[in-house]
Amino acid sequence: MDSGEFEQRASSADSAAAEDAFERGSSALRREDLAEAIEHLSRATTLNPQSIDYLAVLAWARFIATSDKASVADETRKTLLRAVAKSKSPEVAYFYLGRVERMLGNDRHALRYFREVVEIKPRHADAKAEIRILEQKVQAAAAREKSGLFGIKKR
Repeated sequence: MDSGEFEQRASSADSAAAEDAFERGSSALRREDLAEAIEHLSRATTLNPQSIDYLAVLAWARFIATSDKASVADETRKTLLRAVAKSKSPEVAYFYLGRVERMLGNDRHALRYFREVVEIKPRHADAKAEIRILEQKVQAAAAREKSGLFGIKKR
């Protein structure tokens, strides 16, 4: 076996191991076992650092695992926006961006990202649910702002 053939087999093995680690990490994320999710997703990104999708899910897992969301928000956004630009499935990164913005209280930005998801995947039930909730919240805030303090109409 020559060195090129050896590298190709090693690369193929790394790719399979990365996919396995990604699946395990994603499964742990669904179970909300964040420590396990981060462990497996970190391994997946180490084995296949070119996968923007692995990096995006890892960024999301790290974001939800930290108690100080503001401290990791910018880095999380950067990674997710890179995934939007480079991924074959940008709706995943858009969805996580929507969740990040919602969790940070940026409802209008979150709404925009969830709408992007539905534009790409019209049947995305979770994004549709987020949109319904956020639209109600934004409308209620606008109504409160319009009526002013103590319910007295502003002029």
